[in-house]
Amino acid sequence: MSLPTNTVASLIPMIRGLVKDQNKNDGRDAYDYLGDDKFTLSESFVDADSIVAYQNGNVIDSANYSYNEDTNQVEFDFVSSGEGFVTNDTVMITYGYYKKYSDTEITGYLSSSFPYFQMHRYNKVFVIDSNENIQTLNGIKPSIKELYFMCIIAAILIDPQNIEINTPEFRLTANRKDSDQEQIAKAFAHFRKFVGSLEFEPDFFQRNNRLY
Repeated sequence: MSLPTNTVASLIPMIRGLVKDQNKNDGRDAYDYLGDDKFTLSESFVDADSIVAYQNGNVIDSANYSYNEDTNQVEFDFVSSGEGFVTNDTVMITYGYYKKYSDTEITGYLSSSFPYFQMHRYNKVFVIDSNENIQTLNGIKPSIKELYFMCIIAAILIDPQNIEINTPEFRLTANRKDSDQEQIAKAFAHFRKFVGSLEFEPDFFQRNNRLY
């Protein structure tokens, strides 16, 4: 896993790792074409970039279809070839997907992590701008340590009883007796030590890919 940037898209995989919502690559649906160019997928939370569509066993150019997250459908519009489906064509769509959460849900939890920094007397206010970048109110990018901690707080908000981090730099163990607020308070106690005295190593995120 590469080091994160201050984009929402770069943090979503880290949060998924912390809550054990890993990508599955066995999504596969087949249909007989009967006139409707929109096909509903059987799995939710689809990785749109992974979609591959076939017409009678032949790969269809990706320019001819798009994924609609709101309806969970692949919609075809044969703009590149000018050709389309005919009745009883076999249409197959393969894709990766997640079992637990959509990108939209995770983004919401990430945004919800920001106020906790102020609640615990941290001296920066973070926001997500219109380009889906994370920055402070005065336009400063968060540090890698801050980005990583945002992921931790978002993961606790999602599933406080299913997160465990154990590295030389940072340790947090789920306690099923603690509420999410209690977990977050304990996490901030670690965070103050983490930010105040420890140097961030380049392979920190790489090692945390093996936390579960």
